[in-house]
Amino acid sequence: MQNKGTIVRIVLVALMAYALLHFAAARAELEQTRQLAGALAAEQESLEAENRRLTGLLEAGYDDGTMEAMARERLGLVMPGETVFYFTKDREVQTDGTGSWSGS
Repeated sequence: MQNKGTIVRIVLVALMAYALLHFAAARAELEQTRQLAGALAAEQESLEAENRRLTGLLEAGYDDGTMEAMARERLGLVMPGETVFYFTKDREVQTDGTGSWSGS
């Protein structure tokens, strides 16, 4: 009868050790999950702030002055009646030996 009691105690100790190990593993996993949730929340806040900034830029870009400036700078457009000047590289000017200038 004494052997039966000893076996029961060993089985109970083994079950308790097993339960403690699983509890410790679950607790570690819970801590990792909390850290991940915190990192994801910080990333979400950062992305929402970037979204708000870009939305503000997008909304600001629709006023007439900004649209005109973008059309002029990025697309090279001009208003009707405006004169456009294109500057090209200056040509070298040489003399032909007679004192008169000639372009090359």
